[in-house]
Amino acid sequence: MLCVRDQDFLRRTIVNDSILLASFQQIADFFMLEFHTKRGFDLLPQSLVSRISQGKKQFIIEFVRSLLGLQTSQVLPLSVLAFTRYIRSQINERSIIGGSSKLGVEVKNNAKYLKPKKIAEIAGLLPDIVDALKTKGISHVVDVGSGLGHISRFLASEIPGLSVLRLEAQEQLLEKAERIDKSFSGKSGTLNIISTNRLLQLGPELVQSFQGILLDVDKTHGTTFSTSPVLLLGLHPCGDLGPYMVKLFSESPRCASLVMVSCCYLHCTDQGYPLSAYLKSRGHTLSLPVREQACHNIEVYLERILGQLCAPDFPLSQHWRAVGEVSLKARDGDRVCFKKAREKESVVDFINRNLTNFGYRELTKEEEAFSSELASTHRWETWVYYFFYTFKLCLGVTGEHLILADRLLYLMEQGYSAELRTVFDPLVSPRNQALFAFK
Repeated sequence: MLCVRDQDFLRRTIVNDSILLASFQQIADFFMLEFHTKRGFDLLPQSLVSRISQGKKQFIIEFVRSLLGLQTSQVLPLSVLAFTRYIRSQINERSIIGGSSKLGVEVKNNAKYLKPKKIAEIAGLLPDIVDALKTKGISHVVDVGSGLGHISRFLASEIPGLSVLRLEAQEQLLEKAERIDKSFSGKSGTLNIISTNRLLQLGPELVQSFQGILLDVDKTHGTTFSTSPVLLLGLHPCGDLGPYMVKLFSESPRCASLVMVSCCYLHCTDQGYPLSAYLKSRGHTLSLPVREQACHNIEVYLERILGQLCAPDFPLSQHWRAVGEVSLKARDGDRVCFKKAREKESVVDFINRNLTNFGYRELTKEEEAFSSELASTHRWETWVYYFFYTFKLCLGVTGEHLILADRLLYLMEQGYSAELRTVFDPLVSPRNQALFAFK
């Protein structure tokens, strides 16, 4: 959990993150399919490449174990060890141990509408929202990008008399949410929920459009959203909607509290990052590859890759995708999104199957021989590839850390009380840190 009240400390954290990303920008922005065609291993220090090629699979195992905070049986280079400790500290910030839910009976009665991930999110986030509402005496909630409305449904059931407004652009999602509302079995007999597909204007008219929506809802339904303090709620708002919710909380007199779990950083524009005056003054930007990597679930990846590395038959499909790209380099226009390798599939069969799926001709005999040779005689590159790929995902952890720190600092610069809380198990729901802010 990144919970700080000292802006200077937060700025130092931001500087450290930005320095790390700048130091490895070329690796962060590298397209893995071009690992061989553009010699991705040349971006790593040759001394490190040599250590990886000598240690082979065991070196990668030790690297992953260090990232997971497990004991290693070999000494890693100090530079690698320092990197894994830094990334591990950021992974630890979003770690969570267990947690209890007060929703047992309601979840059980409504389980047919909920996937395990959604159950974990509701159980993790709802108690903090309820506490914020009761502490601040807020009786109105606006759920932005509400989707199927699961969190607002349980919230309305948990607090009788709570008024909830769902904002969701997709009419079909609102219709389905309302059908679920009717069959919902909760504490409260009647759910006081209103839905609208009116869109927030993500620009200079943001506050005006928000107030207009509240006025229209009040006029139509006889509610008091436009004159009451509201809690602004967002569970995984996509792209720029997240940072604009932060701006809306800051600028709208109606918003008394904000609870938001961010998501989909790759869809953010330069209007969504940076938000803080500090990072804007430094002219800082985040590339699309870094924002995309920030959306990955590194906790699940590290657990999975360690298990695969320790198995007798290590699947090579990720590396084979890069091998296939080399084979296609001479073909004008032939681009393939390679799928995973099947059990006991050879590299040639793997490439030919993917080519056939995209309507392309299979490899010639010469191309088959070349692909087989690249996959076997250059086997040492396999381990460099997996180190490189894992290293890139680690930079995504720092990317998300920087994005969230920027949003937190922005709110603190405006004089608001704000913090980040870890509310879900990252192995279940990877975007698991909620931004809480209060006026």
